Amino acid sequence: MPEREASLTVVIPSADRPGTLERCLASLAAQRLRPGAVKVGLDGGAGARVEALHRRWSPHVPGLDVRALPRAGSQPARAALLASVQTPYTLCLNDDVEAQPTLVEAHLDRLGAGDPVLVTGPCRQSAADPADPRPATLLDRLVEETDLVFFDASAAAAAGELTYRHCYGLNLSAATELLRRDGGFLDLPGRYGYEDLELAWRLTRRHGVALRWAAGAGVVHTHRLSVEQLCVREERLGATAWDVAARNGGFMRELLGLDCRSADHLSFCRRAVDRGAADAARCRASFERLAAMPAETIPPGSPLLIELQHFWIPLKRQLWRQGLILGAEQEKGRAG
Repeated sequence: MPEREASLTVVIPSADRPGTLERCLASLAAQRLRPGAVKVGLDGGAGARVEALHRRWSPHVPGLDVRALPRAGSQPARAALLASVQTPYTLCLNDDVEAQPTLVEAHLDRLGAGDPVLVTGPCRQSAADPADPRPATLLDRLVEETDLVFFDASAAAAAGELTYRHCYGLNLSAATELLRRDGGFLDLPGRYGYEDLELAWRLTRRHGVALRWAAGAGVVHTHRLSVEQLCVREERLGATAWDVAARNGGFMRELLGLDCRSADHLSFCRRAVDRGAADAARCRASFERLAAMPAETIPPGSPLLIELQHFWIPLKRQLWRQGLILGAEQEKGRAG
């Protein structure tokens, strides 16, 4: 195997959703430049499933290593995989992405620039899940065409404004020792979110690592969401922010522009949640009703799609604040 190809390992923590991981592996099998190894950790996976994946994909994906891991979440799974990497570089992906054929090649081109770098590339959101045959809705279009859930960094990169805020763990590479530095990705049991941005902040702020954009390193992130899933996700992010701020207050203060753990801010959130409950309930009812409408209800490029997003904004704030309050209460309960 050429030395360049052998220098990079792909790590994929996986919840092993039906068909999802296979589509990711198929896209890696189609790479123009193959990675040296691909390590997959099945969170709560079974031995029989590991063996089936090896039989199906080992002939097509060089250096495939699939392992069953205790059910503990994606961060412990990723940490276990990172600990076993033996190549100079590591590329982190999610199991629900499909990579364009130049992904590995484009990452290696930027990683080989000499200085310590953190590399990311285009990430397009898609709700077109082959396992979900329901007709497309306005919510699907919102997810795909706006920043409702996912912020594509292509425009920021083109404007020379790429920052740690654009570094998502579903498409991120660096020297392996950098990804392990200071304990690597934050592991907060039972929490979700911010761990990739926090790592990028730490590496750029504390260790002088430069950010690099790889235009050819694109992935499509396929994740169809319901309104209920969106709401749960937002509340979980609020709870996670409370815990992340305890571990790295500088990062969270810069990200949010405030100290979310201060007594004043927590008191503000409590008042805002109480006052905004009725408005948030009305926004949710309107959002749910409109989000369920067929995708073709409005034409492509319609400004009404952005107007629909405005129903989500106050609801999103309410949910995030509820999560922050929950995080504070849970911490108090653990301490007591």
